[in-house]
Amino acid sequence: MKSYQYLIKGKVQGVFFRATTKDIAINLGINGIIKNLPTGEVYLEAEANEQKFIKFEEYLRNGPKDSIVESVDKKPIDFKNYTSFEILS
Repeated sequence: MKSYQYLIKGKVQGVFFRATTKDIAINLGINGIIKNLPTGEVYLEAEANEQKFIKFEEYLRNGPKDSIVESVDKKPIDFKNYTSFEILS
């Protein structure tokens, strides 16, 4: 199992980015959290086996139809053993 932190920049708030990401994550079997940041970016932590991240990261680079993803920064983090995927306020 791998655990990563992502910071997504661009037009990623107000375009259902968090909700769509949650749906994609659940369908792929990825657990974690996602939230909007006051800076206009989206922050997320995700845990799964390495293979599942291939499709997930492809989605993150594109986002939902009304989003404009400028960059996706990824870094490994300590495993937190998430049991679901949640949207945080």
